[in-house]
Amino acid sequence: MVELTKQEARKIMFDVLCTIDEICKENDIRYSLSGGTLLGAIRHKGFIPWDDDIDIMIPRPDYDKLIKIFNQKAQEKNAHLCIKCCENDEKYSYTFAKIINTDTLLIEDNIKNGEIGVYVDVFPVDGLGDDLKQAKKLSDKAFFSRTVFRLKEAKKFVKSTTFVRSVKKWLMYVYSKFCSRKKAYAKIDKLCRKNEFDKSKYVGVIVFGYGQREIVPSSVYEKFVKVEFEGREFDACVGYDDYLKSLYKNYMELPPVEKRTQHSYQAFLKSEE
Repeated sequence: MVELTKQEARKIMFDVLCTIDEICKENDIRYSLSGGTLLGAIRHKGFIPWDDDIDIMIPRPDYDKLIKIFNQKAQEKNAHLCIKCCENDEKYSYTFAKIINTDTLLIEDNIKNGEIGVYVDVFPVDGLGDDLKQAKKLSDKAFFSRTVFRLKEAKKFVKSTTFVRSVKKWLMYVYSKFCSRKKAYAKIDKLCRKNEFDKSKYVGVIVFGYGQREIVPSSVYEKFVKVEFEGREFDACVGYDDYLKSLYKNYMELPPVEKRTQHSYQAFLKSEE
């Protein structure tokens, strides 16, 4: 195997995103760039200089559809891609899907089954009901459950930034070891599907991300527009300004150097033999 540089891994991720865009367009699946990828598109017209992954988000009905059809559609295109999620892989260690380049190997730190491939993260956007207070409560419940799931899938305990947070995290870490992995995910999934996306006043990504900051009015996703990312146009939710302000506040301002974090992984191109 040959280890990939950051730029080489980015190029593979971008190619994965291009295929996802094609399959979504051909099958009437709504999607939007999300998180740092959407921020990069708006602020830099491409990757944030220190970022090293690609994220998209998809309304829950379309997310479920993509999981069902993606592998077959990718095979028809002779694309060496597959979609991985808890629904199709009992050993999968994340609460959201990843679309993976199967010609590569990517190893993430402190994840039990962290050997996958160079990927694009795919997050479902769920309906959170019509009451903001209840939407926040639902988000908090999902945050607890997904944290338990994540700690269960961790190889070892890692302290938080403060003593109090470390104690809370340790208690959840111990608790997670007594939980059934299958039941832990089922609880998260049930919470996320409590309200229909297309009938909710408030929606958001609650299987991962920024907690209550992910909650936005459904009008943010009312339609989708084109934004430039690395020289090509991709879809973004029409209310991306409200979405990015909710996540990052003054998102056009560069963060201080110490907050320009990167993911911890190694990526390789598999041997052609």
